[in-house]
Amino acid sequence: MNAKQILKKGSIAALFCLSSASVLFAGDVGKTSAQYLKIALNPRNEAMGGAGVASMCDEIFYNPASIAKIENSSTRMGYVSWFEDMSKANIFTAMPVGNGPVKIAANLSYFNISGLTSVDGTGNDLGEFKRNSTDLSLGAAAKFGKIAMGAAVKGITEKYGPDSGKAVAVDAGFIMDIMRSVSFGASIVNKGTKLEIDGVEKALTSSARAGICIKPSETVVLNCDAEMPNDDDTRQHFGVEWEFNENYYLRGGWQKFGEIGGVTAGFGMKINTSSGESSMTSMNAVQERLLLIDYAYQANSEFDSIHRFSIGFGF
Repeated sequence: MNAKQILKKGSIAALFCLSSASVLFAGDVGKTSAQYLKIALNPRNEAMGGAGVASMCDEIFYNPASIAKIENSSTRMGYVSWFEDMSKANIFTAMPVGNGPVKIAANLSYFNISGLTSVDGTGNDLGEFKRNSTDLSLGAAAKFGKIAMGAAVKGITEKYGPDSGKAVAVDAGFIMDIMRSVSFGASIVNKGTKLEIDGVEKALTSSARAGICIKPSETVVLNCDAEMPNDDDTRQHFGVEWEFNENYYLRGGWQKFGEIGGVTAGFGMKINTSSGESSMTSMNAVQERLLLIDYAYQANSEFDSIHRFSIGFGF
């Protein structure tokens, strides 16, 4: 690794640790903890500019009410390479409860920064510095008439070398059908207890979202969100999805974080793997078993571009 690569790697790690690990230091270096909670893993929504608070889908990251209309069970594994040596992965599952209106979901996420070392006051190498975080979310949602409501509770653990901290947070949201092809949604995520590490407490990073979902046709979806974090400027998210051949999707979008904006793009596919049926069989086939594949690309003007992948199964 040359000097330029070392400097770049160190700069990225330092920037992230100053914002997300500010719990380690006194003063006003950072406002909130658990910054990794901002990192989304769903390639579908992230390919659409990170918009999705008013969209019905198998996801609770943006709005726990989103799962209220699912008809079948699904399980998905996702991964994102978040700049150099930073990664996040998750396992997500959602399912209906019997024949009633209630749907439930669970999500387990793991975030890690590798390649960090610690030193003492004289510069002696003390070995690897472990920096990772884990959270487990359990959510439920139901739709009554034109309004869907949902909530989720999550347990959060962060580890910084020999020190660690825990917190509990809740998410809540709703989606309302304004007309047949237009819905409005809003949510609040990661509101919870303060996270304490090495005697220093910081509030969790959290945000409120509001947005609309428009379906001008059976094959086109438009999403538009405004996100208001408790520790940053308002963010804008815009995206579109086009479905063709019943089980293939092209997506694109744009998002703006303060002065930084960037395009997003991606694709998805649903492959019917049911025994004795063609992979091109309609997604409405009875007892179908689906292989779900999604990818998203996010341009970033500051460091490397970001790539997200997921693979899942629907039943």
